Amino acid sequence: KRLWRSLKNEAVYLQDIDEGFAAQRVIDEWMNFDNSERQHSAFGTPPPDEAYAEERFLIKSPSLS
Repeated sequence: KRLWRSLKNEAVYLQDIDEGFAAQRVIDEWMNFDNSERQHSAFGTPPPDEAYAEERFLIKSPSLS
């Protein structure tokens, strides 16, 4: 629920969208921002793209212990 509320309040409602292609562009841009740049916790955890990349690196490289 939080994701959709943030998307609507931070992107959709701020734009004058009059067609589906414009809506898709606004949503794609916001989702890219949300997944790659925004911190995802009050504690400063990394964005999902960064966290996922770190997790995959740790799983593939067990010799880093």
